[in-house]
Amino acid sequence: MPDDDFSICVLYTPRGVIVDFEVTAGSPVTSIVGVNKWRERVKASVAAKAKDGEANRELLRFLAEVFEVPSSSIRLVSGEKSTQKRFEVAGLSEEDAVKKLEAACGRL
Repeated sequence: MPDDDFSICVLYTPRGVIVDFEVTAGSPVTSIVGVNKWRERVKASVAAKAKDGEANRELLRFLAEVFEVPSSSIRLVSGEKSTQKRFEVAGLSEEDAVKKLEAACGRL
């Protein structure tokens, strides 16, 4: 399995997909870094600090851009105060989610 196999981080649901993330807050830029294959999570860095929900809001804004959906289509399912987060993206297929994560990581 390749190191950056984003499909291991994406799960189909009837509403869309669930994507698991491992987040580093306070980074110089917000970006998709790759895949943590042992935790089966997308590695993301966030420019905002992990304070008062700032990093969660920045990541949600960035994911709306990456997945090309309105921010209202994305919901933080778990991990509000954790580095390990789970987001639901409504109306997106597994295949599209993987392609968009790969593109955001510069793998296409």
